[in-house]
Amino acid sequence: MTAALLLYGNPYYWVFAGILVPFFLAIKFIAERFQGTLLNALIVSRDMSLLATRFDTALNNMPHGLCMFDAKRHIVVANQKLNQQLGLPVDFELKDSTMRSLVESVVKAGLLSDINAEGLIDRLNARLSGSDDAAFVVDMLNGRTLDFTVQPMENGGTVVLVDDITERKIAEAKINHLARFDALTGVANRTQLVEKLENALAVLPLRGGSVALHFIDIDRFKKINDTLGHDGGDFLLKAVAERLQSVTRVEDVVARLGGDEFVVVQTGVRDRDQAEDFARRLTFAVTAPMRRREQALVATVSVGVALAPADGTNPELLLKSADLALYKAKADGRNCIRFFLPEMDAELQARSKLESTIYDAMLHDRFELHYQPIFEIPERRLIGFEALIRLPAEDGSLIPPLVFIPVAEDLQLVDRIGAWALREACRTAATWPENLTIAVNLSPSQFLAGSVSDIVAAAVKETGLATQRLELEVTETLLLGNSEAIMAELQTLKAMGVAIVMDDFGTGYSSLSYLWRFPFDKIKIDRSFMQNFDGSGPDATIVKTIIALGRELNMRVTVEGVETAVQAAFLDTVDGDQAQGFFFGRPVPASEVGAIILASFQKTRPATSSPSAPEHKLRLVTSSAEL
Repeated sequence: MTAALLLYGNPYYWVFAGILVPFFLAIKFIAERFQGTLLNALIVSRDMSLLATRFDTALNNMPHGLCMFDAKRHIVVANQKLNQQLGLPVDFELKDSTMRSLVESVVKAGLLSDINAEGLIDRLNARLSGSDDAAFVVDMLNGRTLDFTVQPMENGGTVVLVDDITERKIAEAKINHLARFDALTGVANRTQLVEKLENALAVLPLRGGSVALHFIDIDRFKKINDTLGHDGGDFLLKAVAERLQSVTRVEDVVARLGGDEFVVVQTGVRDRDQAEDFARRLTFAVTAPMRRREQALVATVSVGVALAPADGTNPELLLKSADLALYKAKADGRNCIRFFLPEMDAELQARSKLESTIYDAMLHDRFELHYQPIFEIPERRLIGFEALIRLPAEDGSLIPPLVFIPVAEDLQLVDRIGAWALREACRTAATWPENLTIAVNLSPSQFLAGSVSDIVAAAVKETGLATQRLELEVTETLLLGNSEAIMAELQTLKAMGVAIVMDDFGTGYSSLSYLWRFPFDKIKIDRSFMQNFDGSGPDATIVKTIIALGRELNMRVTVEGVETAVQAAFLDTVDGDQAQGFFFGRPVPASEVGAIILASFQKTRPATSSPSAPEHKLRLVTSSAEL
């Protein structure tokens, strides 16, 4: 095919067809008419016969079919390739045939219907007469497609070139299909989606009503893909596409934008309630259990909905509005439907700005660690600090972890940020007195990203911090996943001499079960128990019980969120181990830690007549630390 196209596009080809062909025909004619008349004619005849033979060989080995009509529209020459293309025997003689008799022969061969034959005759006549010089295509009954090109010659004759473009046509059809359909799922792609959405929006003013655009995202698809492998992920994507198509009408559009994002365009929408009902049918269809290789699969989706013309009058704006609504659905916990609201744009801008700030801090080492003191309750003695990460904003304020950590998790940067925090905390703590510990929080994503024990080992080796001074805090969320692998990693860390702490104890539903399975060194009671705590009520009983439990299990207990003297006094009465909170000291940057350490050495706890008289105790932090 490539050779044929190159030959067809070569101007010398037409020189051959229009000039050399008649020349060789003349030579052949002389050789046939005058051979044997004279002695020297024998030599000429031999040479001419050789040229004629070569001409026939070249003509019949052309990649195109070719025939030449004289001025009277009779065929004077045709090659075997043309016979083959027209379904005629190779030895079928076309010479002296008229154009109509040629076409009738093709009809008899069964490759043209009578109707198509008349059309072909009309088009050939138009081109032979010079009234039309454009190439044309004929679809044959055997499934082949032939391209006819007619080239007039100066002597009144005409050369007809026939090219079999079947493969090229099939390839073009495949390319066109790929340009408009998703290769994996077979639904429309972005190009076709935008095209059909433009058409739906164009007729909207005439038809009235609305067009609803449903932006659908499979929840936690990456985790599903990692668990099942790419084959499993592809199976899920194709299943979702089929289920979306099963609940849509012919006039609706199902498209995949890439990854795990799908869009459904719903036309003829009366109001928001109808769009919401349709969105729920889409989610119910997708979330119904499915099976793959005897394995049950359940996937949920988040859906963002935008309505035209209220939320956008062109595809780009409508897609943006639906995407903002989808982002809101994911932020609200996923597995839900949210409609676009104008204020979502401002939220997106704030989110984009925060993402940019996180990336910039990661690239230029702009995160900060603040350190909150931890005190031993009986003697009010400083025993260490917890490292708490902060993100500086452009105005100099600090963005708290509760704000930026979820965003960093979505950006998959928590493991890198956590590794930096661990190294920085160890580096800072190595400059403190050797009796002080440093506590660092570990996130579940750090365990999923790789070997935490290797990262910890590298950090203590690089900074020179003794492993017994390092406390690693984990939450129950970490243990809910692959608990056996996590437990093995925790055992490795514990064998290194690092203390393992269960953080936020009391907020999970199975915290107690993990205490039996793994020998934690410390329990940290969640700060929620200290909020509005006055030393009595159910919270007092729970805190007292957890402290007693820790003592029975030979685990230290730290109470977080201690903010008042009444709360500190209560911990005295229940023989609490350790405390942390604003009453004892706020988180401070590394530059202010030295002052807290110095104050703890200079101040002692005076004797008191009663443990219930906290006003007599000497405070261990300066007033400025509690501002």
